[in-house]
Amino acid sequence: MKRQIDVRVDQFKQEMRRWQDPAALKKLLEDARSIFGESVITGTDFKFWREGSNGADFGQLIGANGIRLVHTDPPDLELRIETRILQIEVGEALTPGRRRHDEYRQRERIDAALENAAPLDPADRQMAANWALPAPRSLAEKTALCHLKIAQELKEDERRTIAKLIEDHPEYLTMRNTPFLQSDEERKKAVHKSLEVLAENKSSKDYDRNISLLIYLNSDTEFLPVEEIEAIFPKATLAAKISFSEVWILWDGSAYQIWCDGEQGTRTLRPPEQD
Repeated sequence: MKRQIDVRVDQFKQEMRRWQDPAALKKLLEDARSIFGESVITGTDFKFWREGSNGADFGQLIGANGIRLVHTDPPDLELRIETRILQIEVGEALTPGRRRHDEYRQRERIDAALENAAPLDPADRQMAANWALPAPRSLAEKTALCHLKIAQELKEDERRTIAKLIEDHPEYLTMRNTPFLQSDEERKKAVHKSLEVLAENKSSKDYDRNISLLIYLNSDTEFLPVEEIEAIFPKATLAAKISFSEVWILWDGSAYQIWCDGEQGTRTLRPPEQD
């Protein structure tokens, strides 16, 4: 079975290595996701999928008429903008301490436990306490959900009560959790740190100076003022300033040119509906 999956993955890689417009690549990526499921988001074998997804989003913003996955890494991708070829190295800036694969597996475990009325271990109870669940309809449901929300070990009848509630509302399963609450200042510091670590890591690898760095910012920025997040970008990516031809950040549907030939960038690319 694994060999069949490996063959299918290689087929998608081959398809991604041919020139195509960004919209066509996005369709190909959607096809891959329909086959492989959420493993494309978390799996170590699907780094190419995530790079292609970020590249396709960026390609549409910058008006590229062609994109392809590169066989020899680096760079990860090439974009064609009219007659110019832009070489792209892609990096993801995650909140410090986040481990994509472990986090997804934990959510799978919690989903399965809640659905099957199984006990949760203490670490999973702490995460499940932040789950978004249906509104209780009875005193028993209200009590069970209250105990879940304070990370208390549930009794067998409470686990069955929650399982029945979820059975009636299956849309609440699979990654419907709310994040652990932090102050705005803590979250802004986490954004800065995630970008700084990524920029320093990429700059230490001595890439060809003609390559551009595209950073996908995947950190908790919900409800933070846009201008305060944007103000973090230059200082946090300073390490990459002279290591790459350009440094771009892809965040919240827009692309920000942070550095260009060692000078601060001036371009911000937004989707048409935000113009």
